Amino acid sequence: MGVFDDLDRACAAEGNILFTVTSHDLPAALFRRVYTNNAAEYPVHGTKPLERDAWYDLVIRDRQPFVANTPEGFRALFFDHAQIEGLGLGSAANLPLLDPAGEVVGTVNLLAGPGHFTPERLARYTAEIEARLPALLAAL
Repeated sequence: MGVFDDLDRACAAEGNILFTVTSHDLPAALFRRVYTNNAAEYPVHGTKPLERDAWYDLVIRDRQPFVANTPEGFRALFFDHAQIEGLGLGSAANLPLLDPAGEVVGTVNLLAGPGHFTPERLARYTAEIEARLPALLAAL
């Protein structure tokens, strides 16, 4: 079992439903999906455009997690919001992966039912990521 599978299982134990990991290709202005637990809807190696928006400012520039506990919180920022909602998902958390220099090189992307990402759950998800950070960075 690889580090992405291991982290996916740990997050699922907390109630997460859709789990993806993206690497960031800033020169190409793309996010590249390197892991998914739902290949039918979100295939590995799929890409998303990197928009310089409020999400970018928070997650990439400021190196902070993005959390939306309702669809209204992510609709304006996620071009695939209809697909997300169609899967019955109503909350999202994007947790930045920082390399040793402090740069965001990827994100762990978690989606679940509405209201899922409480401060307590976010702390547990963050702890799971931090426990695996060297292996996650190596796998990107």
